[in-house]
Amino acid sequence: MISQAPAPLAGVLPPPFERPEPVVAPAHPVEQLIDKITARTGEFSRQDPARAVAIALGTGIFLNVIPTRFIVKTVTAVTVTVLRPALLTLGIIKALELCTEKHQHTDPS
Repeated sequence: MISQAPAPLAGVLPPPFERPEPVVAPAHPVEQLIDKITARTGEFSRQDPARAVAIALGTGIFLNVIPTRFIVKTVTAVTVTVLRPALLTLGIIKALELCTEKHQHTDPS
């Protein structure tokens, strides 16, 4: 008589027809935006697959024709142009927060 050894994961995994509840963390706005875009793209590709393929093909050709240096140069120029004033503004706001916080703690009233 040959005895069968129990399966190593018996009782640990749920049956194949049941799926465990996924752990859902609170989504950030960027994650929500990406999820929304992905869902809308999926809907669009199901509704009009020929047009979705044509758009994907056109986008691929466009990105291959344009030199990568042009794209990187444009993105870098826009980023540097916007980044300096944004950082200066955030620095001023933080300095004002620290100053008002300091005065609120020392104010006797």
